[in-house]
Amino acid sequence: MAHVGMELLKTLGQVDMLHVPYKGTAPAMNDVLGGHISMILGQASSVLPMVKAGKLRAIGIASSRRSAAAPDVPTIAEQGLPGFGVVAWFD
Repeated sequence: MAHVGMELLKTLGQVDMLHVPYKGTAPAMNDVLGGHISMILGQASSVLPMVKAGKLRAIGIASSRRSAAAPDVPTIAEQGLPGFGVVAWFD
């Protein structure tokens, strides 16, 4: 879902970004924390601890509603990309 979400961000935001594939959130998180990549789209449970520790800055929430875990972080749609919303679910 992260890849699809970033592609949607690229399209709606008309932003040129390079997709760097990872085999999971942990390696991507290591590289964003190490400054090797600029940003990731990750699950709140993985990203918010780093945001709360001051190691990452949350740009926006990818879902259509703000997260109860981070109510002060606006959604991407609220920041000027109406229609942006990415939600993953598992069955």
